[in-house]
Amino acid sequence: EEEKLWLPSELDEEERKEGCAKGLADMEDVLHYAQCLDALDTIRRMQTAKCTIIAFRKINRLEAKSTLAVAKYRAARAALMELRGPGEWEKLLKPLLNADVKALDGMSFDTELPRENKKRRTSKNPQLGSGSQTISWIWLMEGAVDADGAEQVDGTVRVEWLKSRARVNRRREEVALLGVEKERVLLSFEYEACEWEKRVVPWEGLDEADIEGLRALAGRQAHVYRSLARNAQLIWSKP
Repeated sequence: EEEKLWLPSELDEEERKEGCAKGLADMEDVLHYAQCLDALDTIRRMQTAKCTIIAFRKINRLEAKSTLAVAKYRAARAALMELRGPGEWEKLLKPLLNADVKALDGMSFDTELPRENKKRRTSKNPQLGSGSQTISWIWLMEGAVDADGAEQVDGTVRVEWLKSRARVNRRREEVALLGVEKERVLLSFEYEACEWEKRVVPWEGLDEADIEGLRALAGRQAHVYRSLARNAQLIWSKP
């Protein structure tokens, strides 16, 4: 029971030719290929199920099953690499990164017009924000969705595209409002400065010392508000 069973993928090419029965390596190849496809199917199902479940314990169980499927895929793919070596099959069964293990729900889709998208890509200024999320390749590969689940996935993609479009429109609205807010800030500073300048005119009953102090305070406050306006314009003019 404790004796290790050596599979063809665990041997080098010469040992495989000498020690393995004919066709054994091909049988293991078919096995691992099927394991990869089965593991990817499990990952997709677990990630989709997580989006519809609220209970914390159930989510943990789904996450555990997904983690096991990821380990299964990586082990099976590593065995295929030993048996086949690099080749065209890698275009279908790609390396599975942690970032690839995700559902369609919550992904961001590009909703910009081609001209706007090209302008954004060629811009030299860094773009601020949370960045973009691409659709994982596990959902784009051939056979990722069967006929029964195609309608559900299609609906999910449509919903996520609409969410992305709403986020883009909201950001554009915020940018437009930010420009208006800048204008209002400058107008507010100027208004406060003018109000303090009006206080330079003293009212009855003040002696010379009070009048001089009032004029000094009013002039100083007007200068402060105009300085704030100039500093704000200087900051906003920087790229």
